[in-house]
Amino acid sequence: ESGRDALALEDYKKVIALEPAYWYAEESAATVGFRLGLFEEAARRYASVYAKVPERHEYAILASIALLKQGKVKEARELA
Repeated sequence: ESGRDALALEDYKKVIALEPAYWYAEESAATVGFRLGLFEEAARRYASVYAKVPERHEYAILASIALLKQGKVKEARELA
């Protein structure tokens, strides 16, 4: 499973590089990164998605959870 996730993450990164405004790919990359334990990358990508679609508050919450997984309590509280 993690092998497929790693390949998917690389594919999402290619899509993001080609079309940075396409936030669906970035959201998917964040989710896969979270599953792989790449919490720093997941937090950064979820926060980026939230900045692109601020009406979707769940991405701020997901970014906060990824920050908490890194022990970054202050940053998580500021984001959420």
